[in-house]
Amino acid sequence: MSANTQLALVNNEALTKRDMFEAIDNVIVQLHQTGDLNKATNVINGLGEIEKVTGVVKAKLLWGMNEWNKITKAQEDFPDHILSTTSIQNRKTVLEYVNVWEQIEKENIPKKIQDRAMRDLVPISNMLSQGFEPSSKQWTDIHLSSNSSELGEVINKIKGKKPRKSGRTITLERDGSLYTWKNNIRKYVGFLDIKEAETDEDVSKAIERIISGSQIIRK
Repeated sequence: MSANTQLALVNNEALTKRDMFEAIDNVIVQLHQTGDLNKATNVINGLGEIEKVTGVVKAKLLWGMNEWNKITKAQEDFPDHILSTTSIQNRKTVLEYVNVWEQIEKENIPKKIQDRAMRDLVPISNMLSQGFEPSSKQWTDIHLSSNSSELGEVINKIKGKKPRKSGRTITLERDGSLYTWKNNIRKYVGFLDIKEAETDEDVSKAIERIISGSQIIRK
């Protein structure tokens, strides 16, 4: 990335990498002139907030692009198109980011949770799309979790119960059969050759890609 690469538009003016570093240079100069360390630490905190919101903003944009693509069918495979045209390198990341904003858009995530970092919103959204519905107390536990490790423990406890059947879930049986569930109705949707995957690395990787990208629940 060159120094003049446009990072964003602010009031219709381009913000570049050079602008960012010049702003930091000014902060350092002011520190030497004033001796006010608090101003510099405030900038650090502000950059942290920018880093946090950037992920969610990217999720909203990817979701919006994906919704548009559903209507226009401009790209046969939206995630693959994103991988080939942006800095995102993982198909799973595209699907997870789209899912995060999908859950926010549907108001499935309480507002007090929505301002968490993407590293937390991704597992929360995956849990919701898999059909698990936290109780009020469990949402409070999620809110009070101070790091990703604590959050993971809360989510694991929530997943200790069966997912709600009113939500659509896809399960993978031990024999490779795929079923979709909604409103306590199970329907067969396909088959993954689990046995073949035991001896064929390509098949194994393909199956893992399907499972991770679709939030399929293994039985």
